[in-house]
Amino acid sequence: MDEFLLLFLLNYDDGELFAFLALNDQPERHVIPDIGFELSSLSDANAEKKFRFDVCGVLELTRLFELPEFIITSERDRAHKIDAVCNLLSR
Repeated sequence: MDEFLLLFLLNYDDGELFAFLALNDQPERHVIPDIGFELSSLSDANAEKKFRFDVCGVLELTRLFELPEFIITSERDRAHKIDAVCNLLSR
């Protein structure tokens, strides 16, 4: 494998190699841990402190906003509608 790569790189001059690498460069996608946020695990006092609404109030707002199940941002981040409302309401 290393010999093939070396032969491949030797066939290009510096400008062609730079152009090839620039065109084929993929950004690194970081692994995001699957850690869920569970609103129901918060007490009403903690929810009011964090979001200005108790747990039932946050759930009611989520229902009234009539959001789709998952929100996808322009940066292609994806969040559940309850998480999105909690982010919106957080202090």
